Amino acid sequence: MRAVVFVSTACQPDKLALMTGAGAWVFQVPEGYAAAVDLSRAAARAFGWLDRNTGANPFTIEAKKTVAFEVWEQLGRRVPDLMVVPVGDGPTLAALDRASGSWSAAASPAGGRA
Repeated sequence: MRAVVFVSTACQPDKLALMTGAGAWVFQVPEGYAAAVDLSRAAARAFGWLDRNTGANPFTIEAKKTVAFEVWEQLGRRVPDLMVVPVGDGPTLAALDRASGSWSAAASPAGGRA
């Protein structure tokens, strides 16, 4: 399966190299990030591709939530005091919030262990 990625022309060369090295077709959009998102969404509709944009696809939020659960599990099912993550958009924060709500439920006496 080949990925088709739309990025701003401001995308760092090392990130472009990672994408192309993995076999992705990368399209640089001079108008910036918002235009790259709009173009990628239009292309997904036009060609019947999966729209992987985090804000548009609820499965991607669940995937990011899963990463938070991996951290929780590796800490012996203890809630971390602090979690530092790179965040480029709101859906990542929403996913972490959902995960932390689930941690709280699992830690309650009625919730048991998840």
